[in-house]
Amino acid sequence: MLDRDAVLALREEWRREGLKVGFTSGVFDLLHVGHLDYLQKSREYCDKLIVAINSDSSVKQNKGEQRPIINEEQRAGLIAGLKPVDAVYVFSDLNNNLNIELLKPDLYIKAGDYDISRLSSAPIVQAYGGGIQLIPVVNDTSSTSIIESVLSKTVASYERIKSLDARKVVFLDRDGVINEDLGYLHDPEKFTLTPSCLEAMTLLAKSDYAVVVVTNQTGIGLGYFSHEDFFQVNRAMFRALKPSGISLEKIYYCPHSFSEPCTCRKPGVGMLQRAFNEMSLLKEGSYMVGDQESDVQAGKDFGVKTIRIHKDKSEETAADHSVSSILDAVKVILGC
Repeated sequence: MLDRDAVLALREEWRREGLKVGFTSGVFDLLHVGHLDYLQKSREYCDKLIVAINSDSSVKQNKGEQRPIINEEQRAGLIAGLKPVDAVYVFSDLNNNLNIELLKPDLYIKAGDYDISRLSSAPIVQAYGGGIQLIPVVNDTSSTSIIESVLSKTVASYERIKSLDARKVVFLDRDGVINEDLGYLHDPEKFTLTPSCLEAMTLLAKSDYAVVVVTNQTGIGLGYFSHEDFFQVNRAMFRALKPSGISLEKIYYCPHSFSEPCTCRKPGVGMLQRAFNEMSLLKEGSYMVGDQESDVQAGKDFGVKTIRIHKDKSEETAADHSVSSILDAVKVILGC
């Protein structure tokens, strides 16, 4: 366990010895077999492996106030004790640009769900002639999935008593249903409601249904935008929906990348289950409305009726209903 300056000195020593130096980074919260597998494979591509550990403050910015579970000193100590690792230090930057500029590793190593063209550090590596190595993710264990498992078992350990005023719920996907799907939307200035959304939400506001948003936000896990960017877009959504008088009961989101298996990312039912654990809801007569088959599958697996919004009616869907807009979906739900 060193600081970055000490690692720089080691890097120069290894360079003089003609050794191939690899560099990777990560949170490494709740150390598990997936971490070990990743580091073992990383070490196969180089003579020396440097690992940078995200500081507690940077983890909170990227993963929320409840993370990390293990503090930075302990996380770094655990990684330093692993055989594949030659040097460890903690850093607070939100990306690896400065690490790469200073260390100039022969090989920059990342997990395999990243697109090299979208890595902010890729041009830096390529400029000095370094290489980039993606390690395929084959182990489905992750710190996040372990935490989700503990939480779900805790909830399941007691029987939840529903109140007498339990309501039916309409689960709504966000991007492509409430707002236009621009792909990894993170700029609130680009937020635009889908056609007829305001009319649809006005009808829901007058109904007895609870309205809950459940949305996959893989871009957070991939580093394309932050939790705060997501919250800013939600604020734009609230401003746009204000004329409808709609009151969203809750917004649940999955921030994980595809290399972080979890129970919340649709078609998983984790977000829907969490809503039922935390709120007074009924499954009978409730709906899941989305524009992807993953939304449909989540709803079906959870046991609510499903509506798929898509313009191409010739595309096959397992949904109970196929419609062209959120307004058509609400009319199906309300029977109007």
